[in-house]
Amino acid sequence: MEFPDAESVVMDLLEQVAFTCTMASPETPMPHIRVSRVGGTDDDVTDFPEVEVECFAQSAAQAKAMARQCRRLIETAAASKVNGILVDDTGCLVGPMQIPDIDPDDRRLIATYQLLMRRQ
Repeated sequence: MEFPDAESVVMDLLEQVAFTCTMASPETPMPHIRVSRVGGTDDDVTDFPEVEVECFAQSAAQAKAMARQCRRLIETAAASKVNGILVDDTGCLVGPMQIPDIDPDDRRLIATYQLLMRRQ
């Protein structure tokens, strides 16, 4: 048995907020959410992935609203299944913060979350 793919689990969870992806390009629709595993480890029983969630939008207000929705969805996913994958627990490691983007008309908020998932 393998640990679930944390990026896929988070993308499945957040697809109701906006388009989700692991890599964005100029053709990626706005708004969108980029999900990336940035760290974490396991103890051979439980995986503790750290996942970065970036909310891109055309206005700061929209990006903030998306970030709030994402945080609520991730934090309430504890002890539930996401597309058949059991998520034991979740937590916010770094709350949403605004990061300037290369395109000054775009807005991005980034947050880091931790999930706890066993082999499935």
